[in-house]
Amino acid sequence: METSTSAAKAFFLILVVVTSAAIGVGSAFNHAAQTGTAAATDILSAGTSFTVTSSMDCVASHYSQVFYVAATATLTGGFMARTPGVTAYVATADDANTTFQGHPSNWVYTTGLATSAQVSIVLSPGSYVLWVEGADENCGSEIVTPLEMLTTVNITESVALSPVSTGGLLLRLQLNGTSITSGSAIQINVSDYNPSSMSLNLTKETDWGVSGLSMGSCLSQFYPFGIAVLQGRYSPANVSQGTALRIFPAVPCPLFIRYITGYVFYPMSDNATILPGTGWSLMAKGVSVSGAYSGAGLGNLSVFVPRTYTVVAGDEWGNLAFSYFVVTLPSSTGAQTYTYSSSNLTSSISTSLGETFVVQLNSSAASTGYDWTVVTSAGVEYLGYQVVSSSALIGGPQTRDYFFRAQQTGNQTITLRDERPWAPYQTAATINLLVTVS
Repeated sequence: METSTSAAKAFFLILVVVTSAAIGVGSAFNHAAQTGTAAATDILSAGTSFTVTSSMDCVASHYSQVFYVAATATLTGGFMARTPGVTAYVATADDANTTFQGHPSNWVYTTGLATSAQVSIVLSPGSYVLWVEGADENCGSEIVTPLEMLTTVNITESVALSPVSTGGLLLRLQLNGTSITSGSAIQINVSDYNPSSMSLNLTKETDWGVSGLSMGSCLSQFYPFGIAVLQGRYSPANVSQGTALRIFPAVPCPLFIRYITGYVFYPMSDNATILPGTGWSLMAKGVSVSGAYSGAGLGNLSVFVPRTYTVVAGDEWGNLAFSYFVVTLPSSTGAQTYTYSSSNLTSSISTSLGETFVVQLNSSAASTGYDWTVVTSAGVEYLGYQVVSSSALIGGPQTRDYFFRAQQTGNQTITLRDERPWAPYQTAATINLLVTVS
């Protein structure tokens, strides 16, 4: 049975940079043991919630939490708030004592009022304040009738302080966005950065936080880090339960592997000298991925279907970083649309490789238990559906656009059945589509 999900408008601030000591051992996505790493210190635990007032007349309320950084550390965490959103600040305790228009006069970091954001903050020793303020959308303007509303903020990932990464490095993970349409690519950038004002000499290690990380089809020639993409939302607490997608094709790899004994990272830089050797190399790399491969050799690339995805990066010293993106359906505007009645029929479709096309169907009333199931051959990717129109009656019939993408040339098939999944097996209609991809 086909199901659909809808997401409420929400504000997300999610980035987790932790050491591998925070992760349990699993089987599907193995986590290597890590020792000698201090645990993260929670400031706000996951599941915590609080309410702030949003306003349009500069009187928005805020929530604040004071915390102390004993040694250089990374502040990480995540929260969710419904529109109109909130603005988060991290400020020193001294700066938080002086406010301007309801927020600290100066700050170390702010998200701004936004629908999504990611942050990685390295904090020096001292006292700080986490300040979360309701929206002040027209602050500074003369508003005759103030609009005020309560906004609940939920902590989705523990706001915590983690010691600067194992070995003194900061593993940085950055995406070029938080949402892409199916068929598009997400850019993933990773680097190992030395935040210290001193050079950092590290011996080559094999203490990977999770196994199977890479920056390409072959083992890295000299990068000490790698990535994996998983379908679903994972964190350090449950990443061991996930299965990494094969985002790089299987290709022949060179037998030669560079001999490396260590790295000397330059001060406040992601440049390093690879030992033995001289000169420097950039310890940063970006890759662009749009789906997962299956089969031998180059295999078949299936584009990311609409879901939430997790990107996990890790390095050989046990450091891990997490980030997330959402894949949505492409627009039906400009796509070839084929409309069919809810009856038994066979029809044909002609399209080009890589093109997205739409099959529009009427669904039965949900109260009847009938719904369309979709089966495709390997050369056609089913991306999902969206509701175009629906009956005013609860559980009434709907008109839906079913999205497909041509993945391989040649003759392909799509079978759609309007059926009840329970016994006795009942099918109201079957639509067989012959798809020619050129």
